[in-house]
Amino acid sequence: MAPDLHQIENPECHIYAGRLNENGYGRDRNDLIHRFVLEEKLGRPIKPGYVAMHTCDTPWCIFEGHLREGTRADNNADRDAKGRQVCLRGDAHPSRTRPETRPRGDAHFSRAHPEKLSRGECHYKAKLTEQDVRIIRAILAKAPRGTAVKLAELYGVDRTLLSKIKLGKIWKHIL
Repeated sequence: MAPDLHQIENPECHIYAGRLNENGYGRDRNDLIHRFVLEEKLGRPIKPGYVAMHTCDTPWCIFEGHLREGTRADNNADRDAKGRQVCLRGDAHPSRTRPETRPRGDAHFSRAHPEKLSRGECHYKAKLTEQDVRIIRAILAKAPRGTAVKLAELYGVDRTLLSKIKLGKIWKHIL
């Protein structure tokens, strides 16, 4: 991400001409340049748990007069006070203000391309195999109350997962 010099509001900013990371901060080997500049200004390392804050809001600025030490909470409060936080919720969220931009129903990805979804034991969070699901369904269909708790312990899953399997809410593709 190259700095857009037209967006810099403060002419005092000293723009770092070297390599930038994915967030636009100057990097030199493994170090963030603005942290190095602040540590030089302070004459000591930045305290553990603290960050180098830009008062000018220009990530590639390395002018020591625009840098100060603060906590993440200080940095977040500064961001919020300046109105730089973009977190749209409720009625301001794009899904409510411009619902036409959100695919719904048959246009949704999961319906348009079901073959691309990871299901069953191919899903990265799956703890059960298809064979386990078949066995669980067979046992729960005939078992007395309380069996689900024992099965859940045996398979290392939560008993609500077994309930969803029994009711056909998940693992629908396994009969």
